[in-house]
Amino acid sequence: MKCKLCSSKTKLFYIENKKSYFQCENCESICLDTQHFPSNKEELERYLEHNNNIEDKGYQNFVQPIVSSVLKNFTKKHIGLDYGCGPGPVISKLLKDKNYNITPFDPFFENKPEVLKRQYNYIICCEVIEHFHNP
Repeated sequence: MKCKLCSSKTKLFYIENKKSYFQCENCESICLDTQHFPSNKEELERYLEHNNNIEDKGYQNFVQPIVSSVLKNFTKKHIGLDYGCGPGPVISKLLKDKNYNITPFDPFFENKPEVLKRQYNYIICCEVIEHFHNP
């Protein structure tokens, strides 16, 4: 298997539940063997098990370091993308509450591919990078 990030050679890293994970010999990223990637239907079913309620104070506290970083490093004039915002775009809500210009995107819940054609000053990816099939 070639690395999904840099196309270099990989070696077997770990096996669990008959699923193989490979580590890149160049960039050291670890990827699941592509034959074990979930289908879109399986992935959506798994996402629907998450409880990311937009009003949940615990989840708001969990994402607060990301929100604080945006508030510290960018202004309201900057444009942001919340990539993989899920069914409850908590980060987008918290930033919009502060009058920040942020666009939510999610391939399942906010699937508006036209927003991916724009340029952004910052992109937030919270709890999604591990789901990328083709980074």
